[in-house]
Amino acid sequence: MDSEDREFLLQFLDSMADDLSFIFEAGARDMPPGTVVQSLWPAWNAVQQRGDIGRLIAAVRSADYDERLDEAGLSGPELAFKREGWRNARQAGLQAPSLRPLKRWLKWIDVILGSLIAVIGAGEGLKELKEGFEAELEDIEEGAQADGS
Repeated sequence: MDSEDREFLLQFLDSMADDLSFIFEAGARDMPPGTVVQSLWPAWNAVQQRGDIGRLIAAVRSADYDERLDEAGLSGPELAFKREGWRNARQAGLQAPSLRPLKRWLKWIDVILGSLIAVIGAGEGLKELKEGFEAELEDIEEGAQADGS
């Protein structure tokens, strides 16, 4: 893993809390009252207090996992592809925070985050919270399509 790849992974992880907070807030606006929205913020606070993101950052920074990160496609041309996909989806989500761009952004987060978690072994609660929220967004989108909106 070269320094540019490591720097990107650290940037990705460093922006994770702000990115997910933005996505949760924007996506929650489309959720009806009485849904999982009430439990989202306490769960998000618990994940942040547990320090999942910080543990992932420390592991990437340590270089102890470099060979396994390479094997997971988190370096070189494979990471370049993932980096561009994430950046494009992030930009689209920030510019137009509606269901489709937010879901795309979440999927690109998961492409990178899933590999990091598989290699490092920390952050499963973070991933599950993100996936649960994504499932709620999918349900809202399916409901809107069924209603013809």
